[in-house]
Amino acid sequence: MEYRIFRLDNAGTVLGPSQTIKFENDQDAIEEARKAGDGVMLEIWEGPRRVATIRSNEEEQPRV
Repeated sequence: MEYRIFRLDNAGTVLGPSQTIKFENDQDAIEEARKAGDGVMLEIWEGPRRVATIRSNEEEQPRV
């Protein structure tokens, strides 16, 4: 599946273009985004579905 990872500031504003990467499943996308995070908030999307929000220094918050 193809996922988009967005970097966000503390106000939730997108910081530049998203990164598009293919993963087998949601958990792989979340783990890779967590590794690549640099202290900013991240959102992971698969098509129109928000998979998770990862806040800096916090665990991901999956969307159900």
